[in-house]
Amino acid sequence: MSLKNTNTLPPGGWIYEQKDNNGKVVKKFRSMAPFQEACTEILKCRTANNFKRATLPEVKEDVDEAQCVRLGYDGAFVKKKPVSFSPTRLFSPVHLRDRVQAVAGTLGNLSNGARVLMRWLGEGAKPVAPELAQARANVCLECPFNQDGFKPIERIAEVIREQTEEKNNLKLSVNGEEKLHTCSQCWCHLPLKVHVPIDHILSGTPGPMFDKFKREQPKCWIVKEMENKKQTPQT
Repeated sequence: MSLKNTNTLPPGGWIYEQKDNNGKVVKKFRSMAPFQEACTEILKCRTANNFKRATLPEVKEDVDEAQCVRLGYDGAFVKKKPVSFSPTRLFSPVHLRDRVQAVAGTLGNLSNGARVLMRWLGEGAKPVAPELAQARANVCLECPFNQDGFKPIERIAEVIREQTEEKNNLKLSVNGEEKLHTCSQCWCHLPLKVHVPIDHILSGTPGPMFDKFKREQPKCWIVKEMENKKQTPQT
């Protein structure tokens, strides 16, 4: 989503909450200055504190997005409203593949989560057993890589949002889901990922990323399930 016009002040001006790299709000901005000037002030804060997304284009994108959210995607100010759910559209492999590949070249690992979920949904979205999903969620809830404050760019966010709608239609849920966010290692949307079979996850997880999981978070359920898979005789 994006504002129709950043040359005109939205209601209330430019309002933005700057978070640190752990997702904690550290400063609140409110400006009636021109858009670029307001964004430049936020950029100074990010640069001085070594916060992520410390370039002017990234700040502009984040500030624009924040206004869309707080204005409730009001069509009077926002170019378009969030994509509505359509099962036919969602389950089109071509639709999802094109959406992911459009950003794969520039996002690197950021596209990984959407790619894994795309493949899962394209093959029928068969979830793991509820007790396994809950066990996975319990691990993620205690994991430092379960973080909010990460904001995928619009196209990836739309893919995840559509897939979340389908997850809800499947009536999949785990206790504590409201505290599951994004894995900062693989950029997967955890409320969905805990329901995905391990084969789909492993097929979409690059070797270096998996090695980082093993090194930095050996208690991760992905690591344990892969190790168990290696030890299980193949029939």
